[in-house]
Amino acid sequence: TGASAALLRQRLGARQPRIAVLLGSGWGPLAEQVQDAVSVPYSDLPAFPVLAIGGHAGVLKAGRLGAQEVLVLAGRKHSYETGAADGMKGVIRTLAALGVQVLVQTNAAGSLDATMPPGSVMLIEDHLNVVQMSPLVGEKGDSRFVDMGAAYCPTLRAQAQVAAVAATGQAMPHGVYAWVLGPQFETPAEIRMLQRLGAQA
Repeated sequence: TGASAALLRQRLGARQPRIAVLLGSGWGPLAEQVQDAVSVPYSDLPAFPVLAIGGHAGVLKAGRLGAQEVLVLAGRKHSYETGAADGMKGVIRTLAALGVQVLVQTNAAGSLDATMPPGSVMLIEDHLNVVQMSPLVGEKGDSRFVDMGAAYCPTLRAQAQVAAVAATGQAMPHGVYAWVLGPQFETPAEIRMLQRLGAQA
């Protein structure tokens, strides 16, 4: 983590972004919108994973989205690739070491709510860790006992809704995301189970 953070400080120069955006499947084109970008391949960063999934470029871009200085991470490691939940641990710790305070995460998921057809954007307000895997397994000390009562910051979610209304005239659908391991898609029975557990995606 320390070596990756040091290399990024060197490459970024005077830039000190406090916001990072981690792109999931289907979100890669957002990285092309970063202006005045400095690009760093994940392969240059020891704490970053090697990616092997289509649509995940494995590049960090530092620059501007609108007026904001941001880091955009094009791609991530998935738990179904290795069977472990800690594939992005080094990335997250590197971001924290750089002073990043806000992490926006995106993904592509299946809707469990008929009012959200394909292509809808849902704001995640909570999640179900159906597979009960954690990147904190094996950590030492009391810091591993993380309070998940507000895992998705209420203030940031409210700001996202204000931005959505300003951009589109309406608020985003919001709901609970169910994390399942994959890579296979869910069976009809599993979909019904997740709906009954209260998930919308």
